[in-house]
Amino acid sequence: MVAQGADFDHLDVNHGGVSLLVSEWSAYRSLQQARDSYYRDYKFGDLFADFKKSSTESLHQIAEIPGIEDFDLRISVEGLINVPGRMEPSVGRLISVPSGLQPKLNRIHLRKGRLPVDSNEAEIIVHEGFASANSLDPGDRFSIIVQGQSQIVRVVGIGLSPEYVYALSSNAPLPDDLHFGVFWMTEKKLQQLLKMSGGYNSLVAAMTPSALSHEVISDIDRVLKPFGSLGAYTRDRQISNVFVADEISQQRVSAIFIPAIFLAIAAFLINIITSRLVVLHQPQIAALKAMGYTRVEISVHYLKMIFIMALTGTIPGIGVGALLGRCDAAPSAASFSCSSD
Repeated sequence: MVAQGADFDHLDVNHGGVSLLVSEWSAYRSLQQARDSYYRDYKFGDLFADFKKSSTESLHQIAEIPGIEDFDLRISVEGLINVPGRMEPSVGRLISVPSGLQPKLNRIHLRKGRLPVDSNEAEIIVHEGFASANSLDPGDRFSIIVQGQSQIVRVVGIGLSPEYVYALSSNAPLPDDLHFGVFWMTEKKLQQLLKMSGGYNSLVAAMTPSALSHEVISDIDRVLKPFGSLGAYTRDRQISNVFVADEISQQRVSAIFIPAIFLAIAAFLINIITSRLVVLHQPQIAALKAMGYTRVEISVHYLKMIFIMALTGTIPGIGVGALLGRCDAAPSAASFSCSSD
């Protein structure tokens, strides 16, 4: 009876361990694929640089840098956001986009509404996290204050960007959607607000597959150094991507070590069951050896039994794990705003 109870315990643990292994690994791979697909479909940049202010002449110099496939010069500035109904202001990062068009890189996935256009009223797209935390929808209005200049803006869209899967302020170590958000505004309106006609202070670029990042960065730094650049950096150092990569790495660790604990317990139970059976079957084993059976033949018999026990837990575990992996990965993949939405 003890051996039989231990056998059932082994099957449960083995089934659970295999299910965890398959489901966790499926979720990990799904997250990787969702991230890569999202980055590719919405043209996430490879290189980034911030500087004080450049002239339009720098466009031609950057375009001539070997290894750059495409690039965007834009305006990026932080200001205060006064949302109606809230006592304290929030901090927002405003980024310029072409009127009525998607930027060439770091494109916006619209959850609601449309892209902003140049009109009499300043139009803006709000990052989905900030919009949800502050109950904002297309048609709402609020005021922004940038470098002492105040402007009433109207929300025309709710969106996401691969550059801001996690919207992080330069002054906060963790995402805070209630107090920090990202906003997209037409280049003309943002230049008017900042009184910087024809100027830019941010660069995002995509490299050709054969380009060497350190050589391209060196050329970009040479061009932008007169404009106060602190140095270009690669996607690996882009703060939102760092958070995403860390989250996926944690999923990978969970996919390896947690199932390993269950499988180790299953192996321990198999050892106990097999040892007990061998002790109980000593008279039968002695009789078999007296009849001419070798140790190898008897060992193979027990190995077949162990194989059947393991298979009984593994096959259902794979099926359940695959189902759980798909269910766990679906909301995570959706959070990357796949283009099928």
